[in-house]
Amino acid sequence: NVDGDIILNEGTFEGNIYLVSARVDDTLSMVKIKQEKVTFPLYLGLLYPFFKNINNNQIASLLQTEYQRIESHYMKIDLQFARIGRLRDDEQSWPQKNNLNLDGFIYQKLGTDDNIKVLKDAKTRLKWLRLQPDFFPQTYEQLAEVLKKEGDPDAATEILIHKERDIRPKLNRLSKFWNYFLDITIAYGYKPTKALVWSSIFISIGWTSFALGHYNCSDSISNNKCLFSPAS
Repeated sequence: NVDGDIILNEGTFEGNIYLVSARVDDTLSMVKIKQEKVTFPLYLGLLYPFFKNINNNQIASLLQTEYQRIESHYMKIDLQFARIGRLRDDEQSWPQKNNLNLDGFIYQKLGTDDNIKVLKDAKTRLKWLRLQPDFFPQTYEQLAEVLKKEGDPDAATEILIHKERDIRPKLNRLSKFWNYFLDITIAYGYKPTKALVWSSIFISIGWTSFALGHYNCSDSISNNKCLFSPAS
């Protein structure tokens, strides 16, 4: 547990920043972080897609071990189940895709009261969430809660809508269809006014169809060719 702040600004990092289950009463600041450049030998980069197809298990194992050794130098940030007061970061300081773990991460506020600007728009923060190796719905809900508290309910709504969209690839075919249907009709209930738009469209189609049927029937009643009479 840390009573004050953890400041990692302008540091140069490789490997893990491991804060699993940490408790920080005030601010976790990660701004202008520099990440060590990781370079793979050309042969590893070319062979990596074919590791599983190499018949010689010993060679495949050696190549895999070497790849993992170099890959371990990438900066990874693990905030799983950490609890902090404020998070202050910038996009430059984010790790590469699959190297960020936010599962169970709780924070009360984005940014601090100083002059360092923290990006809070939905589009940028979605990029942040999608750096995780897997889909964790809690991370979307946590971000939406903070954005709403900070006076941006529209951004919070966008985050929750994208939570439903981002789970779609994991669903079976029928569930994907239903997920998509809810998206285009009522935005999963987050934008109920969309339902009014669709209702208006269906009512207009129904009214137009009835009006055309009434017109055609009116012309045909005298010849007993109309099976349905609006007056009946």
